[in-house]
Amino acid sequence: MSADDGVVLDRVRFAYPADRPDAWPWMRYGDLCRFLAAHPPRWDEERARGWAQRLEVPLDRPFRAMSRGEVMKAMLAATLAPDPDVRAGSTPASRCSKAPRSARRAR
Repeated sequence: MSADDGVVLDRVRFAYPADRPDAWPWMRYGDLCRFLAAHPPRWDEERARGWAQRLEVPLDRPFRAMSRGEVMKAMLAATLAPDPDVRAGSTPASRCSKAPRSARRAR
């Protein structure tokens, strides 16, 4: 597809959690969300908070103080915040700590 086709691609149609965290170790989840909000055209702060709550992401600790599972849950919540049309799982996502019962029933 070229720019001459007149088609604008929405870069948030497909999303998957990153293999490695996309956050600096000093960042908290809220810092990551503020950073990401400037990029995707469909970023939804309310969804970011909602997923963080459902997945029990610690909001008061920087990423360097979280367990690997907590970091992966934070990355998953940030991945779902823009409400992508297609979501893909990956092996790293399976390393999340067991999701709370309320999150498994969500959506």
